[in-house]
Amino acid sequence: MSITSGRLLSLAVASAVLCGAASAHAAAITWTNGTFSSTSILPDATSVLGAANTGGPDTVVTTASGTIDFQNYARYDNHAAIPSPLPIGSGSWDGHNNQLGGRSTGNTNFNTVLDSELDRQGQGDGSMAITLYNLVLGHTYEVLVLNVNNTGTLQTMQASDANAAGTPSGNVSAIQQYNFTTGAIGGYIEGTFTADATTQTLYMYTPQNRGQTNAIVLSEVVVPITPEPASLSLLALGGLGLLARRRR
Repeated sequence: MSITSGRLLSLAVASAVLCGAASAHAAAITWTNGTFSSTSILPDATSVLGAANTGGPDTVVTTASGTIDFQNYARYDNHAAIPSPLPIGSGSWDGHNNQLGGRSTGNTNFNTVLDSELDRQGQGDGSMAITLYNLVLGHTYEVLVLNVNNTGTLQTMQASDANAAGTPSGNVSAIQQYNFTTGAIGGYIEGTFTADATTQTLYMYTPQNRGQTNAIVLSEVVVPITPEPASLSLLALGGLGLLARRRR
């Protein structure tokens, strides 16, 4: 099954040098973080609403659960002009390649996604603001940000659901390293939230590269339907009725 971002999701990435301005209202986000080395970090493809290869070309990644279409941010530079499929505002962001440094996840197309990134290096302090669009109120979502870098200098990432003058505020994730030359391929931060508006903004901080990100994936958390007690009672009675018939 091929998952494309045109179904429900739009994403926008923009500069977030906020100059003291308070961030807009948004739902609280719960964060987790860690390292990854393969496509096993990606969510079930059937739950993916959209994905962005923030520094490289359109790339379809095949996983055990299906395919995920990572779309090129440069195709969607203007959210107002293209309101539906995954706009990523490039603005003054810089793109860089060869982030893997010859390492491999074991998946050629996933390598292509991770090998390029987008950042604001050399453009002053700040963060990358990532806005998710076309959300449904009351639905629960997961947003996954993947970062890779092969430099010998320590690189770290952190995320929050609010921003105060370029400083993480609100619910803030732990700091995660993402540059490795051996062992793990990269680092990730994942946020889970229940939408209280049709948009949600989160902020990515990488102090060394001013908001670097290699890939973004948004998926919806499908909550299993639990039968109400009355429904369970009816099912039980139905089962007893069948057993009684069989005995006759």
